[in-house]
Amino acid sequence: MGSERIFVGRKGELERFGEVLAEAKGQAILVVGQAGMGKTWLVDEMAERMEKQPPFWPDTLILLKY
Repeated sequence: MGSERIFVGRKGELERFGEVLAEAKGQAILVVGQAGMGKTWLVDEMAERMEKQPPFWPDTLILLKY
């Protein structure tokens, strides 16, 4: 059996990540918190979701804004 990640309890943070990325303003996202709070897991999950987007998706979002 392969190990599969289970991501629970960060729906709000993931939604905010998505909102910031959808604004397509080139903003930086700073993730802070105490050790063991799941910061790396959160960023890894968002990166995995972004990998599933079509190629050049951020560029497409920027063009759609104009």
